[in-house]
Amino acid sequence: MTANVLNAIIALSNHRNNNLGDYANNYAIRINAVGEKLEYYVKDLLTGEFYETENERDLAYSRHYSYLGNQNNAVDAIASFGDAFEIKKVESRAGLVAAGKIALNNSPPKDVLHSDDPRLRSDVKGIDGGSWKQKDIFYAVGSTIGQKVKSLYFVQGTCYAARSEVYQSIFENVRHRVQETVKLSGLEFMETKELGRIHRVDPLGITDFRLRGMWEIRNPADVFSSIAQVDPKSEFTCYTIMEKEKFSEQILKGGFSYEDFGKNSRWNNVSLRNAQIKDPNNPAKLKDAVSIKVSW
Repeated sequence: MTANVLNAIIALSNHRNNNLGDYANNYAIRINAVGEKLEYYVKDLLTGEFYETENERDLAYSRHYSYLGNQNNAVDAIASFGDAFEIKKVESRAGLVAAGKIALNNSPPKDVLHSDDPRLRSDVKGIDGGSWKQKDIFYAVGSTIGQKVKSLYFVQGTCYAARSEVYQSIFENVRHRVQETVKLSGLEFMETKELGRIHRVDPLGITDFRLRGMWEIRNPADVFSSIAQVDPKSEFTCYTIMEKEKFSEQILKGGFSYEDFGKNSRWNNVSLRNAQIKDPNNPAKLKDAVSIKVSW
């Protein structure tokens, strides 16, 4: 089974590892930035294992992932014939779980990853044989205090974000109004994938002004506080929130049962809760979901 959130739940229960400093030292991560360590940590978790050498990790990633991105790409990882993952780090104050907003930069929130997303490169669109139309996406949001991960949320996009047309319509409306304003000002406007670009804004005609839309979204710790609240006294807490239908699909693929994650979970410190959450497209409607917790 390729990289997925159930692997991460089981790996967290088995390894009880939330110290990024120890993780980097023990598992061949030769970087200093906490955000980059968190990315490797999450990608390892999603495969269900940690790796003692770079070669072991490379081989495992080639089995589990069909795409590995970087900070300039629309998504951070895509499992082979599976889900996409966007990994975000937020800072936390001592004893508190970070909340507030998460910067998504120039990419709006995604309920699913669409193959026709203009922000995707052609090589991403061509993965898994190039025949895919959309993939489920999970946001992995880690809150850190120094080198330690205080909390980690895996949230399915359809539980978190509205349909893409909601954000696209706002973007297009703003872009249209910006274009009108610029043209009325007598400046030279050029359409781009961003809001636009204004050419030659200074007397020498050597300076351009790029107009970019920057997106933010509330932290899952805020959005799902009623069903997935972190105890500040805990050393570490991970919540996975997904549609109940998606959970049933994942346990079937993994050869698990509902009871494996329920009251008598076969893994230590793992508990499952059925929940109803607001539909991101219509808060008057509720959708069936599950919240899976791992903590120590």
